[in-house]
Amino acid sequence: MPTWLPFRFDYFPIKHIVYLYECYAVIVVYQTAAYLSFTMFAMCEHLVLRFEHVENELVNALNEQDRVIRRQKFNKAIQYHQAVIEIGA
Repeated sequence: MPTWLPFRFDYFPIKHIVYLYECYAVIVVYQTAAYLSFTMFAMCEHLVLRFEHVENELVNALNEQDRVIRRQKFNKAIQYHQAVIEIGA
């Protein structure tokens, strides 16, 4: 693909400088895309781990024998679940 610039760059030092700049720009764009993709993946993985923890908290709350403590644990688990949903939204 030809490169258009508002000045001539078909002689020795300028031609190499322009090509080096183009290579640098391509590297920066790909690095930025990779960082953004990794960040999105890490955020999704974090939310999955949080929801697994919410599941464990709900199971622990429902396995409690004492009714009052079960209700308190269940309410805390529900509040935690709502907080995790807020994180993901």
